[in-house]
Amino acid sequence: MIPVIGAVCRGAVCRGAVGRLRRLSTGPRWLRSTSLRLAAGFAVIFALAALAPIGVLWWATAGSLDAGISSQIRADITTLRRLYHDGGLAELRTAVAGRAVAARHDGTVTLVADARLTPIAGSLDAWPSAVGHATGWHEFELGGGAVRVRVDHVRLAEGVNLLVGRDIGELIRLRSLILDAVAWSAAVAVTLAAVLGLLFRRVFLVSLRSIRATADAIARGDISRRLAVAGSADEFDLLAGTLNDLFARIEALVADVRNVSNAVAHDLRTPLAELRVRLEALQRRHAGAPEVAGGLEAAIADVDRLIAIFTALLRLADIDSGMRRSAFAPVALGAVATDVGELYSALAEARDITLTVTAAPDLWVRGDRDLLAQAVSNLLDNALKFTPAGGTVTLSATAGVAGGAELVVADRGPGLSEADRPRATQRFFRGDRSRHTPGVGLGLSLVQAVADLHRATLVLSDHRPGLLVRMTLPGPEDVPASGPPHPPDKETVQPTLSGQMAGQRPHRSG
Repeated sequence: MIPVIGAVCRGAVCRGAVGRLRRLSTGPRWLRSTSLRLAAGFAVIFALAALAPIGVLWWATAGSLDAGISSQIRADITTLRRLYHDGGLAELRTAVAGRAVAARHDGTVTLVADARLTPIAGSLDAWPSAVGHATGWHEFELGGGAVRVRVDHVRLAEGVNLLVGRDIGELIRLRSLILDAVAWSAAVAVTLAAVLGLLFRRVFLVSLRSIRATADAIARGDISRRLAVAGSADEFDLLAGTLNDLFARIEALVADVRNVSNAVAHDLRTPLAELRVRLEALQRRHAGAPEVAGGLEAAIADVDRLIAIFTALLRLADIDSGMRRSAFAPVALGAVATDVGELYSALAEARDITLTVTAAPDLWVRGDRDLLAQAVSNLLDNALKFTPAGGTVTLSATAGVAGGAELVVADRGPGLSEADRPRATQRFFRGDRSRHTPGVGLGLSLVQAVADLHRATLVLSDHRPGLLVRMTLPGPEDVPASGPPHPPDKETVQPTLSGQMAGQRPHRSG
């Protein structure tokens, strides 16, 4: 879809939209997937929602019981402190001794000791070593770990120590029960959240895969493809409807471009061809008048130049539309390079230029054979045009380092300056070194368009001296059995070659 949009939308805003659409249609990646983040967020929210009631249960049961035990201990201390204040140590000893009898049944702990922590009265025979002289709250075990108590140690007047506590065994058992429930509930909640999150992600990815598949089909040239609309009127249906409107608009614009191109070809190229025929007829009639014949020959050359410009522009429009990608097939690039090199060998020999062709056998790429032959033809055309007599031009088609194939054309001409190389593939660009050389600046533009159509990279570098052009193409998805590939269509490369052999200057520029 990107080449199609590029054919009808050239502004910076459009390029930004195209980039965002390409990122949208890209497949998900681990840890960078939007669907995965949404699924994880959904799972976390679901797990928290499932565990929230358990937290409330904990606060309402274990928390309440824990607070109640501490409140009872503080109430007992308040009562005993008042008795000590009113009746002294004797009154406190009597009350604690009475509580010690009941402690065997209700699980309470009460103990009064002097300043040296020697027991005076209470339910314990000795002052707990876990408490010592430290006042405040403590928890420890009694009876070899059979009972666990919580106590509060306060110091009264005259160094009297008071220890009051209660058995918290029931609280511990309730905590354990709730923690087990929390653990099982958390496991079930997380499992269900993960399953639901994955299902949510799957639904999300199915919709995105449909968008990506449709975008890829349009990028391959099938601009009639549309997204399926389920009729549920949800967000994905709204997005599908919006994208379908966009695709329909693109299809209409491409059709308009195609119609305009056909009109240009019919209304301008045909009259130019007829004009050329008339000029040739006049040239034959005035063959005996050298001045008239020379002027007519120059006029015919100008007409040929205009026809070549229209042909190149129409070819560029055809390539930019992306329609040719739908007919891509495995192409033997080495055979294409060899055949085009043979077509240009006679021209190289006539100009006293050594043309060397190196092509690896069974070198396959996926693309349009005629367009690749046109690209090779344009590169050789430029190389031979700028290489002086006695120079060398090399054409190689070899396997790429990271897979795929590399097509390299190198010459020993003046080359391009470092400032001109980035702009050399722009349409109608003419470098300073080629200002006085025939051409209009569309040769490398067409090569760049062919490279873009094939998702290849085109790099221009200094050959010291000369220019080295490297096109790196991706490998084919499928390679057919070895067989004799048919040569490139001679109509693709013959106009340039025949024009030069007839003494005309090539119309492509470097």
